[in-house]
Amino acid sequence: MNLFFGVPGAGFMVKGQLHYRLAHEEDIRAMYTIECLASDIWKEDYFKNELKNSFSRTAVALDEDKIIGFAVAWNVIEEIQLNNIGIHPDYRRRGAATGLLNFILEVFKDSEPGKIIIEVKSSNTGGKDFYQHLGFFTTGIRKKYYNDDDAILMEKILVNNEI
Repeated sequence: MNLFFGVPGAGFMVKGQLHYRLAHEEDIRAMYTIECLASDIWKEDYFKNELKNSFSRTAVALDEDKIIGFAVAWNVIEEIQLNNIGIHPDYRRRGAATGLLNFILEVFKDSEPGKIIIEVKSSNTGGKDFYQHLGFFTTGIRKKYYNDDDAILMEKILVNNEI
């Protein structure tokens, strides 16, 4: 059972030892550090810009007070576009990414999104497997989107606003 405190989307969600909340500017360094461990595609300024963007929400996953993951998503006309998600390598395969996705859905629930869309590097087999396990399906390919790699477009139709 997930427990929400405060205003939906503004507080944090407790699930086991991990909890989730919207990111603050002081979280940027930790998010950028995790990004550099994973792919190093986003620069630190990208995170700053997303916190200022009116249709963007950035969430963090925490183990006690330590940020161990993040997700950045946009609310675009009844669909959620997941722009970036990263989990510290020491915390992968423990439910943090799924928890972040569910938290993002809770944040955007008032807009009643019908689907969530993502782009995954074609070489990221772990990421593709993760999304397929959650019920995402491939909808297309963007050739050389990541300079050296194609982007696989995936989406999931949302039922009851749940992953």
